[in-house]
Amino acid sequence: MFYWQGNDYLCLKSFDGKYKNRISYCLNLSCTVGHDSIIGNFSSIMPSVNISREVTINDSVYIGTKIKIINQIEIGKDTILGSGAGVSKSLPAKCIAVEIPAKQMKFHK
Repeated sequence: MFYWQGNDYLCLKSFDGKYKNRISYCLNLSCTVGHDSIIGNFSSIMPSVNISREVTINDSVYIGTKIKIINQIEIGKDTILGSGAGVSKSLPAKCIAVEIPAKQMKFHK
């Protein structure tokens, strides 16, 4: 793993034989991530996000600003979380979730 820091974000790259110099995920510096949490490849986490412990975020997830994600849940692949959501239950793949608590508004392709 290699990382570099911009003005307000941190990006991590993985170096594997198949995809060289691939960005794994970008995390804004004003975020907090709890222990034993997993963040998938190509995920974006915007400012002021709080992720509690033991959370699994799958690949290509977009997490908007000021979101709180509670303990021991999983967020499915290609999911979009709208700004200000409070996530307390696991979410399936390819859904759009907003509000407090986060509700699935619709599924996307």
